[in-house]
Amino acid sequence: MKHILTILLATALCASCSIMCKNEFKHTSWNSVEEEFVADAGTMTITTTLKFLPAKKYILETEMYMPAHPAMYMNADGTVDTIPASSSAWAENGTYSVKNNIITLKADDGEVHTLTLESGKLITDNLFYRPLTLTRKN
Repeated sequence: MKHILTILLATALCASCSIMCKNEFKHTSWNSVEEEFVADAGTMTITTTLKFLPAKKYILETEMYMPAHPAMYMNADGTVDTIPASSSAWAENGTYSVKNNIITLKADDGEVHTLTLESGKLITDNLFYRPLTLTRKN
């Protein structure tokens, strides 16, 4: 009887730990906003949003915005033109998997990214040309 009680207690402990330790990302959204200084132009803002969808699918949206800034040349009359603000955006779709605290994103075009869940944030060094930290929005 003592062994049965020990086995039941161990089973309950393992089950509760696996439920608590399970990383559930479905229906969550994470983002990062980076500012990049561009010489002679100003500060470009790069917003990355990662949305985890049902059926282990994801969408990764990236948006870049450059505010209006003076041109890098002077006109013959001494005036300087203003380059208008510009933006661009693109998205990547694919599937994801989670093992321990590692999230693997496999894009529909075959590209693979990995993120690590650390202290409630997603950290990656292979999504952009420099490391990114994404925080949960919802």
